[in-house]
Amino acid sequence: MKIDLKEVEFKVEEAPVRELVPPGNYVAEIIDSQEKISKAGNSYLTLKLSICEGPYEGRWIWDNLNINHPTEKVRARARLTLGIITKAVGLVGIDDTSELHYKPLTIELESEPAQGDYKAKNVVRKYHKASTSDPAEKNKKALKELDNMPIKHQVDVSDKPDGPVNDNIPF
Repeated sequence: MKIDLKEVEFKVEEAPVRELVPPGNYVAEIIDSQEKISKAGNSYLTLKLSICEGPYEGRWIWDNLNINHPTEKVRARARLTLGIITKAVGLVGIDDTSELHYKPLTIELESEPAQGDYKAKNVVRKYHKASTSDPAEKNKKALKELDNMPIKHQVDVSDKPDGPVNDNIPF
């Protein structure tokens, strides 16, 4: 669509300051994964995660895995983390990171203080299987809560009429 932007009035405002997500465990989903190249020329995998529940729902967290780093120790740690992620979402043996997208898992977040030119940021320290990802378990829990709710008004159905009731409902 072609738009003449000369006639549009733009206001330049400062972006709102986003506080870091407090350290703790959060249910999240990987919503994007891309291979990128570092300034040193090494490829790495970047994961974009979205928190799925609670007051920080919708907040994004990034994690970088140096799966092709020249140092074996760094590469091994990244590949171990990727293996933990695949197990946490129940998809062992995949060959494309996009298969990990939109599968709930629990992330353990910490905060890293600002260093030099870099701002303070959230970092994922661990990945776990999501504790609330099973819909059947959520339903069982909800039903149990309903069973434990106090009954405010009980209807006696023993004296129901034999014929139709005229309740003025048009169907």
